[in-house]
Amino acid sequence: MDEPVESVLMSVGSGSTDVGDTGNVDVSMENSSDVGGFQFYLNIDPAIASIESAETTDRTEGFNVSTANGIVLLFSLTGDAIVPGTGPVVSLGLSGDEVGTAELNLENLVVSDPYGNAMPTETSGGSFTVEDGDVEGCTDAGACNYDPEATLDNGSCEYYDECGECGGD
Repeated sequence: MDEPVESVLMSVGSGSTDVGDTGNVDVSMENSSDVGGFQFYLNIDPAIASIESAETTDRTEGFNVSTANGIVLLFSLTGDAIVPGTGPVVSLGLSGDEVGTAELNLENLVVSDPYGNAMPTETSGGSFTVEDGDVEGCTDAGACNYDPEATLDNGSCEYYDECGECGGD
């Protein structure tokens, strides 16, 4: 009689970025048996962020990874396996599309052993926060062109001259 295989735990980390930038989130695996590959759909609010890239990690070096339409697929053409252990197996680059926080969940997860047989799985989710980021402008409240929205001074501050002209000589 075959011994039962322990569940493979896959978890999504948390991350953040600014609007218009890309942030990274790792997907980790805890496995006690060799894993041949996996596939999942990353459930994320598409208004806040979307997958731009998927990269292998030290645990999955030499594997092929691809992504399209929120689906991530990782496999080996040479028969390599993800050996038992714990840690990141794929790093996702997520675009920051709109300010907000989105929950990250793995859906339709399929993990296979090196022979293509499905393995039992468990998942845990994370979150991804997109922030406004720095707004460049004059941050000196004593300047005539002070920008109360600015969070990063860009050296553009001007001051009233003797004639009362903003930025004059």
